[in-house]
Amino acid sequence: MVLAIDSTQLKTCRKCLQEKTVSEFHKLNKNGLFFRYYSYCKPCSSKVSLIYAKRNPLAIKKLQIDQRCSNPSHSSFKNYGGKGVKNYLTEEDLKRLWKRDKGHLLKHPSIDRIDSDGDYSYENCRFIELKENVLRKRKFSFDKIRKLRLDYSKGLKTQTDLAKEYGTDQTHVSMIVRNKYYKDA
Repeated sequence: MVLAIDSTQLKTCRKCLQEKTVSEFHKLNKNGLFFRYYSYCKPCSSKVSLIYAKRNPLAIKKLQIDQRCSNPSHSSFKNYGGKGVKNYLTEEDLKRLWKRDKGHLLKHPSIDRIDSDGDYSYENCRFIELKENVLRKRKFSFDKIRKLRLDYSKGLKTQTDLAKEYGTDQTHVSMIVRNKYYKDA
């Protein structure tokens, strides 16, 4: 039996305390079926998520690693979990790595697997600058980078399409087209 959801129904956000239509709240699904609406409206949910991410960066990092290693729907799964890379890091391991590698001193800290064919484990990971990490993984020739930027600037392809074509993720493509990576190409 499928329940029809009336999008004119009203719900009060627990954060801003405003009454809004249920379409202004994210849906929580269980087993592919609608379960309930979240307690916070979409704008408040975004703010709460940003606050949580700033206060708990290592928890977010762990979640990101878990997703790319175990979620086949994740855009980077094919480069991690799809190649058999497993995550054995706990949040406690990430805290120890952060201290050991002085992550607080890095401008843009990034988790790096020392042996890129190895798993995420305490012994095989370190925090380094994001720029250094990207350069270690350089998989694009300057010609490919120029072509990617040209295709994007002409509006021929979206960043997501380019990510699939070049075997990377959308975030990486975004950094390339905005000249954050490979400025010399």
